[in-house]
Amino acid sequence: MEVLAEELGKFVPYVGGAEFAHCLLVPLESLAVVEETAVREKAVDSLCTIGEAMPVDALNEHFWPLVRRLVEGEWFTSRVSACSLFKVCYGRMPAATKEEMRKQYKKLTEDDAPMVRRAAAQQLGKFAAVVEPQVLTSDIMAFFQHICDDQQDSVRLLAVDNFATIGKLLSQEDCVSKILPIVASFSQDKSWRVRYMVALQLYEVCECVSADVVKEEMLPAYVRLLRDIEAEVRIASAGKVSKFCQLVGADASVSSILPCIKDLASDSSQHVRAALANVIMGLAPVLGKTLPIEQLLPL
Repeated sequence: MEVLAEELGKFVPYVGGAEFAHCLLVPLESLAVVEETAVREKAVDSLCTIGEAMPVDALNEHFWPLVRRLVEGEWFTSRVSACSLFKVCYGRMPAATKEEMRKQYKKLTEDDAPMVRRAAAQQLGKFAAVVEPQVLTSDIMAFFQHICDDQQDSVRLLAVDNFATIGKLLSQEDCVSKILPIVASFSQDKSWRVRYMVALQLYEVCECVSADVVKEEMLPAYVRLLRDIEAEVRIASAGKVSKFCQLVGADASVSSILPCIKDLASDSSQHVRAALANVIMGLAPVLGKTLPIEQLLPL
């Protein structure tokens, strides 16, 4: 079934072209609800390929009704598959249909099944990339906030992947007011897995705003992650030390980050020390102009 799901996405030329591509939707819809994850993923990929090739009228007549049926499906597998399909057709739908699509996506972010909410969180950034600017700052940010407030850490950690993606779509002012407070909060999340994801993504988020904002808003969060009680979080944070120092500059690095680096250099976890060792030479261009070489060599 996995091979069938993959190959059907290549069949558009063999059914008469994009005008008749909708005939491939029926078998793929059946494959998109099966229990086997690999089959569903291939079916969804094929549906995306076919949807992008379909003309607008066919999208409205055939593709969107399919997505709606998946959203309303009894089994969580169909709703998981539906999350990946909104981005394909939203941009070419009429205004009334777009409003309905946003309502349906909202349902997915509030679904009783954590698996569905995880899928909605994972696909939110891709959906955000195709909506109108006013929708991004209203509906999408509301969905994003709801996902960030989820009780399941497996949902919240997937929300972290959207920080930089959505941040780049927002104005800097909106990013500072809407994204950075969530990032700062997540850096203190009760789940170490969420903090670990923040440590991995923090630098990309900081690239969305100015260096002054980073020093004021994000530097304290990064220092917390460098001093986190979980070694996995410290490992992820240590791997970003050079990039972060380059971003905030020598003065902020010396006053806030260098003390943490010295602690990490003698960390009880060899994996933390190894992560720091991999990037430590990148500090020389930043700190070498500020600190005497004899202060850097012990690191």
